[in-house]
Amino acid sequence: DFGVSLNLVLSQQILFKLGDSIRSRVNALFMTMFFVGGALGSYLGGLFYARFGMMGAFLFAAAVGLSAFFIYRFDLKKNAFASS
Repeated sequence: DFGVSLNLVLSQQILFKLGDSIRSRVNALFMTMFFVGGALGSYLGGLFYARFGMMGAFLFAAAVGLSAFFIYRFDLKKNAFASS
């Protein structure tokens, strides 16, 4: 819970630095995606637990976490901007 709350607070801090004309729309999109991501993660975690037991849920969570790490770490667009 602490990590989720910290992520939400830090993300909101960035969003509230935006201009008044776009802040509410971007915040609405962010909160919608935050909710959908949480609901989807809960559903898939429960599904993997029901079908494959605790080890299946753990492996699913590990795969999602490692995928996010590698996508962030080896983001081709970010690396392309850094080298130019």
